[in-house]
Amino acid sequence: KDGWIAASNIDFAVEFWRASDVGSDAAPAITPSCQKLMKTCKVDFDDDLFTEQVDCQGGIANLPEATDNDRSDDDKNSPENHTTANSNPLEYLSHIPDLQNTFMKVISDVRRMGEPSNREKDKEHEQSQPENGISSDGKRSRRNNNRERGKIAQLEEQRRLRLERQSQSQSEISSNAQTEQSDQDDQDGGLTLPLDGFNNNLSNKNDENEGFIRVGKNHDIFPSTDTMSPGWRLAITFNSLRIFVSLLRPILDNPHRRDTSLKMKYGPSIKTSGEKHRNYLLSKHVYSCVSNGCWKELRREYVNMLALLNMGVEKMEKQDKASGRYDQSVKDWITSLFDHSQLTSEEFLENKCMDFEVLPSDQGSAILYKTLMDQFSYESGNKQDELKKSIQDLQSKLELAISRKFKGVRLTVYGSCLSGLALQGSHDVDVSIYIPEMYELKQKFDDGINSAKSFEKQMTNIVFRVKNCLQYCRSESFDDLFAITRARVPVLKGRDINACNPYSPDGSLSFDLCFLNDIAVVNSSLLREYSLVDNRVRMLMLAVKSFAKKNNIASAAGGTLSSYTWLNLVIFYLQCIGFLPNLQCRELMKQHDWHPDPGENPWHCINGLETYYLPTETMAKSGIWKQPDRFANTKLPNLLYGFLNFYARVFPQQTTAVSIRFGKCTLQKTSFQKTSKIWRLCIEDPFETFDSHCPHDLGFHLDEGGQRKVMNCLAQARDRLGDLLQQAGLDDGLIQSFVDLFETGQKSGANS
Repeated sequence: KDGWIAASNIDFAVEFWRASDVGSDAAPAITPSCQKLMKTCKVDFDDDLFTEQVDCQGGIANLPEATDNDRSDDDKNSPENHTTANSNPLEYLSHIPDLQNTFMKVISDVRRMGEPSNREKDKEHEQSQPENGISSDGKRSRRNNNRERGKIAQLEEQRRLRLERQSQSQSEISSNAQTEQSDQDDQDGGLTLPLDGFNNNLSNKNDENEGFIRVGKNHDIFPSTDTMSPGWRLAITFNSLRIFVSLLRPILDNPHRRDTSLKMKYGPSIKTSGEKHRNYLLSKHVYSCVSNGCWKELRREYVNMLALLNMGVEKMEKQDKASGRYDQSVKDWITSLFDHSQLTSEEFLENKCMDFEVLPSDQGSAILYKTLMDQFSYESGNKQDELKKSIQDLQSKLELAISRKFKGVRLTVYGSCLSGLALQGSHDVDVSIYIPEMYELKQKFDDGINSAKSFEKQMTNIVFRVKNCLQYCRSESFDDLFAITRARVPVLKGRDINACNPYSPDGSLSFDLCFLNDIAVVNSSLLREYSLVDNRVRMLMLAVKSFAKKNNIASAAGGTLSSYTWLNLVIFYLQCIGFLPNLQCRELMKQHDWHPDPGENPWHCINGLETYYLPTETMAKSGIWKQPDRFANTKLPNLLYGFLNFYARVFPQQTTAVSIRFGKCTLQKTSFQKTSKIWRLCIEDPFETFDSHCPHDLGFHLDEGGQRKVMNCLAQARDRLGDLLQQAGLDDGLIQSFVDLFETGQKSGANS
C-alpha cells in the first residue's frame, strides 16, 4: 500500500494495518525505536522524504520562508518559524543532541528483524523476577547466571514447545472446527480483531490503545516477540528500513555537513578544531553535531547494512551529479525486495538463473563438463575398498569397546559416509550412538520427571563414561579423545590410530561419536535419496562441496556454512527450477500410494518429528514424477552456473528462507523467530522445522564476515564460470583456472 509493507499481504492469518497518532489514520507498522526516530525528526508517513526521489539535502532548502509580521506572538519563539528571506533556513533547525544514537538503535532493531537484543532479554527477565531485597551484587550475579543458561535453557524451551505441540494436536482432534472461539481466545491470549475496520474501539472510548489491533494477552501497540507473527516482523522490519534509510541517506550525503559558516540559532555549531563537534547531521527539521568518529561509525553501520542486503543497493545509492537527486527512491527499492510474484514459477527461475547474455558455447560446455566429470567421478579402486573396510572395522571396534559397559549399544554411520558425497582426502567418520540408558533419561525429561539441569548432568556423565571405555580399552587403538558436552549435540571426538586408512599418511582415521543424534542419520539418508534421482545432482553436490571447502566457506565453527548446509542449498535450487521433486511432499506420497509407518519403521518418527520421505526407488518404479524434458540436454556446468547465480543474484534472501521441505521460495525467514537476521541466509533443516519443538536454522552460524565472504565467493565464481562457458575455445590455462575453483588437492569420489 503506497510502498509500505502490510503484514496482511504477507501473512493471511491477520492484518496488521493499524491506526496511529503519527501521520494518517492508517499508518504502517514499525518498530518502537523507529516510532521514536520519526517523532524526534518531526516527520510523518506522508512526508515527501518517503515518497519522492529527494535530493541529498533532504528537502531542507525548500523550507517555507516567513517574516516576523507573518507570525503570531506564540510562534515567534518556534525554531521552525524563525527563517527569514535573508537567512539560511539551516541555521534555524531544532537541535537534537542524541540523534546519532536514535539512528543506531533503529539499525540494530532492523538487523535483528524486530527481535529484542540479548541485553533487552536479560533486562526483561530480571524485571520479571521478584526482588526480595537482593543487593546490586546479587542482581549482577543473577544477570550473569541468566546469560549462562545456554544448553539448559535450550532443553527447557524444547520441552515446552513439544508439550505445546502435543496439546495443540490433541485439541484439534477433539474439538469441533465450527465452534465459536472468540471468548476463549481472549482468555487464552488469542487474537482479537475489530469487526468494522481499524478505528473501532476494542474496549471503550477511553482505552489508550483505541483503534489498535490487540495481539496476545497484552494490549500494547507493539506485541511481544512471543506473539509476533512472521508477517508482522517482516512488516515492521522493512517499513522501519524504509524510514531510516530515507532519513539517513540525505543526512550522510548532505554537502553542508562540514560547513563551518553555518551558525546555528538553537544549538551548538561545529568547530574547525577539536574532536567534539566536527560534523553536522542535518535532517529536514532537526540537526545534531557529532565528532568525526561518531559520523564515521554511523556511516559504517549504514553502509554495512546496505551491503549485506545485497540487492539493488547500487542503483538506490546512485546520484545525479548535477541535481543531487537519487536515481531510485527508497520506496521503489523496498518494493523491489518484495517482488516475489514469479519466484514460484520453475521455468521463470530457470531462465533467470541461467541468464547468459550470449548463449553458452557447445565446445566450452563440453570441455568443462568433461573436466567436472573427471574431477568428481566415482572411483571404485583398491583404495576405496580399503577405506570401506577401515570404516567397518572402526565401527566394530567402537561397538565392542562401549558394549563392555553399556548393554544394547547400536552404532550407525552417517554423514558423507552414508550419503556417498565425500571428497577424497577428508574422511572423518560421523557415527551416531544409541545407548538405551540415555534414551530412557531423555524420555523421563520429555515427560517432565527430570529437570533440564538434572538431565544435562546425567548426559554429561554418560559421555565421559563412554570416553573412559575407549580410553582404557584393551586394543589401545583410540587416541586424541576429547568430549564436547555443551554443544547442541554432545560429541566425543577421537582417532583410531590402527585403522589402516589408505588416504592418511599414518593410517589413522578420525571419528565423531555423536549422542542423541539419530536425526542426522535420516538427514544423510535424505541427501543420498536426492543424489540418486539424477547423476548430475550428485556431481553438482560434489562440485559445490569442493568449491566451498576450497574457498574456506564450509565451516560452521568458522562463521560460514557447514558442508551439509551447502548440499541443502543445492537441493533447494534444483527444486526451485523443477529439476528435482520434493520427496517430503505429502501429495507426491499420496500419488504413489506410499504411507509412513512409525510403528514398523522407527526412522519415520525420531524425537517426535516427522522424519519420513518418499524413497527414490518407489518414485522411479511408478514413473508418476518425471523430470521435465527441457533438462534432458542440460550440462553440469550450466547447472553449476545457475546455482551460483541463483544465490548470488536471484534468491530473495532478505525476506525468504531456504527450505527443501517446501521446495519453493515460499517460507518467510521471520518464521524462525529467534535466529532470523535481515542480513544473513536463513536455511530450514528438513526435519527440525521452524514449527517443530526444536527449530533448527542451518544459517544460524553465519556471522557478518562469513555472510559477506560467502556472497562474494558466489558472485566471483559466477562471473568466472560465465565467462568460460561463453568462450568458443578453451586452452589448458583457462581450464586449470576453472579447476582451481573446485580442486581441494585430490580427486574426489564416494567413500562407501
